[in-house]
Amino acid sequence: MVPEGYRETGLLGDERPTSEGGRLDFVTTFGLTFNATRLVAAGMGYAVCLAGLADVSADSGLAFVPLDVRLDMPSYLVWKPFQLRTRACEAFLERMREAYNA
Repeated sequence: MVPEGYRETGLLGDERPTSEGGRLDFVTTFGLTFNATRLVAAGMGYAVCLAGLADVSADSGLAFVPLDVRLDMPSYLVWKPFQLRTRACEAFLERMREAYNA
């Protein structure tokens, strides 16, 4: 099982080189990691998720195994340019511009 967005972007799917294990076939997607962990706990498969999103404590019966795959996914910061903003918001946007050369 993979998050819905992974199938749409091709992450972990068709775009994986053979050297990284090649193409993976996913049987389903999920929107909420919690729901996926319930299915995994019931023995219905494995779920791919970001670290820290699933309860993998000793009592959960689940384990987190990091993938040895580099994942690059574009991220965007979007705001309304003419909306009234606070000084804190302006400071945040300025730091983002500096950090990402925007």
